[in-house]
This record gives sequence, structure tokens and C-alpha cells, in this order.
Amino acid sequence: MEPGEPKKVLIRDVKTRWNSTYSMIKRALKVRPAIDGVLKTDPELEHLALNEDEWTKIKKIKSVLRV
Repeated sequence: MEPGEPKKVLIRDVKTRWNSTYSMIKRALKVRPAIDGVLKTDPELEHLALNEDEWTKIKKIKSVLRV
């Protein structure tokens, strides 16, 4: 995170908001380095880390969901 940049939190998917999945994926891609860093450095969470193929699929899903 750059100095002076506001904190960014992950956006959760909400069934009643039609574009929340897109917003969630968009934010996850933006903060991917932080997500990867946390998941890969914590032994209890490392099994949740996404590989490059999974991140590529998420990018494709984002492009499909974009309105």
C-alpha cells in the first residue's frame, strides 16, 4: 500500500446485490499481492492460496461479469 492511500478491505458477495460478485473479484485482483502474502506465509492458511491458473480464471470471470 502506498503512503497516504486509504485502506482497502475485501468486498463480500451478497445474494441480494446483483453486481457484488464482480465487485468482490475486482477488489481481490487489486489486492492480490496482499492476499497471496497472507495465505502463503501462514501455515494454517496456505492451503487456501490460489495458483496462477486459478487467478487467470478469476480474471476471465471478471470480464464476463463486467456490465
